[in-house]
Amino acid sequence: GWFTSLFPVALAPGGQEPGSALKAVKEQLRAVPRRGVGYGLTHDLTGIPAGLSFNYLGQLDSGTGVGLFSRLEEPAGENVAGHGTRPHLIDVNGAVTDGRLSLAWTYSSNLHDRATVEGLAEDFVVRLRELIEHCLTEEAGGL
Repeated sequence: GWFTSLFPVALAPGGQEPGSALKAVKEQLRAVPRRGVGYGLTHDLTGIPAGLSFNYLGQLDSGTGVGLFSRLEEPAGENVAGHGTRPHLIDVNGAVTDGRLSLAWTYSSNLHDRATVEGLAEDFVVRLRELIEHCLTEEAGGL
């Protein structure tokens, strides 16, 4: 298993060009004190609600199909009870399985229209592809 540290961070992309935006975000994340560890002890003191939670779980398989864990093919149900209080307005959980990135967007239909969240997710994919294309260029280091 692993430990996850949830902490708030406001990121300014630093421009429209993918390379400069990526660099600016990386620098801002590196500047977070103790990589966010310890925030949980003090977060109730701020009173500022968190709007979006982004959780990248990493690569969940080794690519060999052999290991201690395997992916469950059946639906596992919701992560949070439907009547429970949502700590974030939108939750995005991502992981790589079988070499493919999947993102699950969870939100309250009482607060957001499906089309709005789908539009946000589609824009996210467009921007992610732009970053990938940039990272594959020779000037950015390529493969």
